[in-house]
Amino acid sequence: MEPSTIVPTASHEKKILQLLDLMNLNLDIRIGEEVNQFRQSFQDGLGADLPPNVQEALAVIERALRAGQDNLLRDIVSVYARHFTEAEVDDLLAFHASPTGRHFQAAGEAVQNDAFDVKSAWSTAAMRSVEGDLARLLGVAPPPITNVAAPTSPAPLTAEEIFSDA
Repeated sequence: MEPSTIVPTASHEKKILQLLDLMNLNLDIRIGEEVNQFRQSFQDGLGADLPPNVQEALAVIERALRAGQDNLLRDIVSVYARHFTEAEVDDLLAFHASPTGRHFQAAGEAVQNDAFDVKSAWSTAAMRSVEGDLARLLGVAPPPITNVAAPTSPAPLTAEEIFSDA
């Protein structure tokens, strides 16, 4: 089902918008971050060979993102309405407004990164424990097993990806 087909009541929508605000979903900031990612992709992909009209291209990108901002917010609200009843949103609002909820929000990224590191170390240890078995089964040495770092921003686009007509 398309997210935009879910139409919450006015009360439900208002509460979801309050929840998104408590969760720091600020589309103006997110759009700025998207534009900065494109800027970084241009710089990483082109290096010193940036065309003089990059700022103009970034402005075009930002206008396109901002033009769809209301639709995006409506669709995000619809997603929440599909997954959470109004009573559940009330509970989430109470949680996020509590000291524990505020701490949970503030610690979120650090907790996710730490959990990823723990999972990665666990996976690496498990793979190393069967390295010899894998070599015997495959008849060749398995690829080197390394601890994977927490994910970061997506890989920057290359100049060919940025300026291709595809």
